Amino acid sequence: MSTSETPCPVCATTVSKWEECPQTRDGNSYDCPNCGKFLISRTSLARLENRPVSEKAVLSHQIWKNQSSAPAKHYEVASTDLDAARESSLPNPAEKLDLLVLYLGTKLHGAPGALIVLPYGQLRAKVGALDINDVTFIVRAASQKNLIEFKSIDSDDRFKGRLTLDGWQYFQELERGRNASRTGQASDSQLDSEKTFDSPQARPTIQKETNIAGNQYNAGRDMNLARGNIIHVEGDLVQGDKVQGNKTTINRLSAPSLVRQDTVTETTMPEDTFERRGEGSPMRTRSIHISEVKGRVHAAIITIRQDEYDAVESRLGGSISVEGGNNSYELATLKPDDNKPISVALTRCVSQGDITAQSVANNIIHDLDPAWLLLVGIAGAVPDDDFSLGDVIVASALHDFSFAAALPDGTRSYETGGGLMHVDVERFLQTKIGGKNRERLLELAGFRVKDDFIRHPRMPSTEKDLADSLYGNPEWQKKVSDTVMRRFPNGTRIDGPRVLSGPCANGNLLAKDPSLLAEWQKSARQIANVETELAGVYAAARSAGRQNYPVLAIRGLSDVVGLKRDPDWTQYACNVAAAFACAVLKSGFIDFSKNLANP
Repeated sequence: MSTSETPCPVCATTVSKWEECPQTRDGNSYDCPNCGKFLISRTSLARLENRPVSEKAVLSHQIWKNQSSAPAKHYEVASTDLDAARESSLPNPAEKLDLLVLYLGTKLHGAPGALIVLPYGQLRAKVGALDINDVTFIVRAASQKNLIEFKSIDSDDRFKGRLTLDGWQYFQELERGRNASRTGQASDSQLDSEKTFDSPQARPTIQKETNIAGNQYNAGRDMNLARGNIIHVEGDLVQGDKVQGNKTTINRLSAPSLVRQDTVTETTMPEDTFERRGEGSPMRTRSIHISEVKGRVHAAIITIRQDEYDAVESRLGGSISVEGGNNSYELATLKPDDNKPISVALTRCVSQGDITAQSVANNIIHDLDPAWLLLVGIAGAVPDDDFSLGDVIVASALHDFSFAAALPDGTRSYETGGGLMHVDVERFLQTKIGGKNRERLLELAGFRVKDDFIRHPRMPSTEKDLADSLYGNPEWQKKVSDTVMRRFPNGTRIDGPRVLSGPCANGNLLAKDPSLLAEWQKSARQIANVETELAGVYAAARSAGRQNYPVLAIRGLSDVVGLKRDPDWTQYACNVAAAFACAVLKSGFIDFSKNLANP
């Protein structure tokens, strides 16, 4: 066994315990703090070397799940595992959250009040995460849903946390779902190896009162459930706030069940479901029919890209599938500041463009008859001193340049469509994204306090470094450079994401050509951002059976026309748009009920 350090060939975590296997095994063995113990042949090592990070993350998760059923042995990585990693994908955000709860609950089962401390990087395989940013996102999401309490120690790359009482209730439900699928009693070590977990659509509702060790407690109270000082953990053992040392092979203590079998009930969506469920509550196992919710959905959210959809879904909490309509939907409940739950339906367009967007929006209106429509995702910014990459624009008007005529001299003329937004949207924009109300929305979105938003993707620190990323004529490049450097002096933004309102331009094409945007600006001088779907949703809302549905278009700025798009900014923009949309829904600033057909 070698004691020299080497990076894990799968996840790149530093491994201090590894060795070359005997010639008959033709490979190496590793004891990785993230993946676990595994054997891999030299042939597989060679195949793995140039694989993308995403495939390696899938393989790391596979190794963790498979080797943990026999922790004393090394899992042997076969060529079929590499093939499976290529064809498979990582868990979705809701599944990652479930895996985090299962992992913490399993390790903390003997002493619920104790804390687990380990580097965030060592949680990647456990939850099926791509990288540390992915892990910290899931950890913060679990904290926001009151499933865990955590804080970082030493530095931002170390996790210190435990399940809350709500987290223990949810863990018990996940455990019951897994145990029900087993044919016999599983051992403790098998708990980590289970490959199938309850989906976010299969979470039964837990009643408020829970039986803990024979006593009735309210699920909302802050309880110290510690049963002792010993716990089986991967990292340091913590009781209270004191690190007691690095213990990696401690026996797990027994603990009473935290939730009685008879405290679980199946939810039913008709009648009083929206009022009974709290935000992020687990939901029943079956889907519901569209007829059960038509006329009772407060907000229907449309996204386009998969990353836009994922960013919104991860913030809605538990959801249930709605079938039988022209679109398929996920239905969730959020609890605003005024404590009146609102129902939110989520779907997406599978292709870009205003024609598809209009079709999906028409289907929503026919299927759900919602109070409001929300269009949430990313857009390109016009270079401007007031906003830039990572900021949020809420559309105050639409300039639709879809109808154009090509003139003999090579130029184009436009018959501009669109117009102002619904009067209820205008009323919202008048006072709710300014002053104290804006600060409340920024607080709800987490733009001023969450590292995910305060920290931003890398930006060039000088105009010279930025020059390689610019395109367009010299005058346009100068304008882009000046506005970007003003927003990011020395490559760092001086505040969090900004939220402003402004007119949106739509031309049913991706407007990457600065000269095209310059033509549009001759017809409409005030343009804040450009995108390709609002015109379709706008047309559907204005031509619907009842008089005009409010459409709130919330766009995170992923790029600036004239500046090459960075994928990191795309993901950042998806997250800021989703976070702000959910902040609007939770704020209580919009009275959705007055537009409901069946309040």
